[in-house]
Amino acid sequence: MKKKNRKKGLAFLALCAALATGGAAGCGKAAVETPPESSIAAEEPAVRESTAAQELTLEEKAAAFRFEALQKIQEEGDCLYFVYLSTEGHYQLYCQNMDGSGRRVLFDREYTPIADFAVDGERVYLNLDYGSGLWMVDTKTLESREILKAGTAVYQNLNVRDGVLYLEAPNEENSGYDRYYYPIEKDGGLGEPYVEKNAFPAMPYEELNWILQTEEFGVGISFESRDNSAYYVARTGENQEQQEKTLICTGLRDVLGYDETSVYVGSISEPKEETPVTGEYVIGRLDRKTLQYEELLAIPCRIGLGQEYRNGPVSAAVLEDRIYSLYPAQDGMSDWLAVFDRDAGKEAQPELIGEAICVDPLGSLGEVRLEGKNVFCPVCGHRDWYYGQELTLTETFPGDGAINETLRRIGEDWEARAQEYVKTSASWDGGCIHELSSVSVSSEATWEAVYSQGRYLDLMRQVYDYGGGAHGTTARESWLFDRQTGKRLTLSDVVSNSEEEIKTMVADAFCTPPYYNEDEIWKERWQTVYDAAGLDMDFLLTGDGITFYFGQYEVASYAEGFPSVTIPFEQLEMKIDLSAQ
Repeated sequence: MKKKNRKKGLAFLALCAALATGGAAGCGKAAVETPPESSIAAEEPAVRESTAAQELTLEEKAAAFRFEALQKIQEEGDCLYFVYLSTEGHYQLYCQNMDGSGRRVLFDREYTPIADFAVDGERVYLNLDYGSGLWMVDTKTLESREILKAGTAVYQNLNVRDGVLYLEAPNEENSGYDRYYYPIEKDGGLGEPYVEKNAFPAMPYEELNWILQTEEFGVGISFESRDNSAYYVARTGENQEQQEKTLICTGLRDVLGYDETSVYVGSISEPKEETPVTGEYVIGRLDRKTLQYEELLAIPCRIGLGQEYRNGPVSAAVLEDRIYSLYPAQDGMSDWLAVFDRDAGKEAQPELIGEAICVDPLGSLGEVRLEGKNVFCPVCGHRDWYYGQELTLTETFPGDGAINETLRRIGEDWEARAQEYVKTSASWDGGCIHELSSVSVSSEATWEAVYSQGRYLDLMRQVYDYGGGAHGTTARESWLFDRQTGKRLTLSDVVSNSEEEIKTMVADAFCTPPYYNEDEIWKERWQTVYDAAGLDMDFLLTGDGITFYFGQYEVASYAEGFPSVTIPFEQLEMKIDLSAQ
């Protein structure tokens, strides 16, 4: 790809069901990948400061600070940095060469969104969401550490320039924003900051939930809006006391960037027809002078509950003449990093950069289709929906035809149930749930290939229903098939262990490291687990053994999900030969 000279950054994007507006964040697991051999340069960082600049005080550097908005995809040198939400719910920071080679994970946190980040030579600073602080990652060693706790503050507009790290945060009274200028020390840590108190006032919160605030303008979503109507609010008049509000778009997800002339936003456009259950992720531009809004690009994505997307872009950046975005394959089985010509129009085709970021192994088994329907409420017209994955195996074993027939029947049975569930949960005589809340009633069903080696195939079916309230309900069911015969196998077909042996083995495992680390709660539940276990319990065949699991509420609270333990093969009396082809 030919590299052009472009400005660094325009703003940040936080696109995911778990992302909150603005903010700093939490912590989870350490980085999960070691860097492969790649052509990513590991040069000594360039000298950033002249002799004269080194003599400046921190306050003088602050006065000359160049402000640039950030985004979730950045260029730095010959590399691209981007944030990705994995299928396991991990927010990951990647780095790769512009030609697509040398991709590696620099930072990995489970269920912890990355609000924004700034690249500084061989270090990357990350502002995590949910108020858990600022982190620093060494791109050579992949070591990460928290260097600044957020406390009650919500950080925004992270930047690094000339050995200074910049952050904004609201003051204790929430009446204005303070600016923090931290000197970066040799070890990457931060020194004592120079602080500009009340650098600019906070906007009132009566009407809008603010996504972004600057000295000159803010972008927020109307509290009363059910369609995420977003507004641009310019500060005018003496002391910027007057505010002029202009509608940008509906379905706002986040601000992608801004500069002297424009504000770039990402929004979700819901489908208007009954089928298909797909919408568009729209990247648009608001001219700050004329206040005219134009759509630059539309990327197909699968959307669902509360306008969250299931398959679609989770990061985007507008860098002068190009738009970078994550791009989903049509069947939803892979995600790619793509670049578009900014002026090519809404139907612009992507140039894919490197290999797919993530590939669902389900797609290697055969054809995966998305089947579903939008169900519009007859009372108010609100969009409810259901969708499910349909898998048709490539027939490479004698029993695959029979398995495909079973999978087809499972899909038909679920679709009939899902359609009835959505209709009856959404509306009733003279009223509907949408009059009480803006939620969408939904049902979705997906397949996961848990084990697919040789003649045995274990598929897990997960169905999630939401009919209002604090949370939905999830059900899981394992379908273990013998691809030679096409038959579904029970636990008794797989192991010779007795009922008593299985019950004792599973109950003991819940109280033994490394499963639940002798947690006292599980010791108290030993009898409950023992009574619920047995040859008829749910199980999954994995590469390490057999995983026994319980449904929600079966032996624990909803928050504890699907409690499970894996018993190694050597501890079981196996009937089947897993090496058989």
